[in-house]
Amino acid sequence: MKFIMKQNVIREKSYEFAVKIVKYVSKQKYELCSNIILKQLVRCATSVGANTEEAHGAQTDKDFVAKLYIVNKELLETIYWLRLLGDVYPGEILTRDEFISDAYELKRILSSIILSTKNRMSEK
Repeated sequence: MKFIMKQNVIREKSYEFAVKIVKYVSKQKYELCSNIILKQLVRCATSVGANTEEAHGAQTDKDFVAKLYIVNKELLETIYWLRLLGDVYPGEILTRDEFISDAYELKRILSSIILSTKNRMSEK
């Protein structure tokens, strides 16, 4: 049975992003160097979803925004590892570009949420 929670675009998309990365990495059979890259990729990609969940448990708007900034940093790190993987293993460029596109979509959503939350905070 799947856990049911209130629909939330950023939570759902960040979770789906982590699932896609973990499934992709679990199928890879690279040498030691790339295994290090893949572990870093999984660590930061799954951190995106975990920190998004944490943000939704924030006690204040300020705390919420701070957590979303952490999510943003984890997305930037994820993009870095994806770029590196794609450049070390050029055959992975299509997959890399798809994941990078997903990461930038998450960043756009995050930016919108951060901006609207900050605007709401300044109105108080």
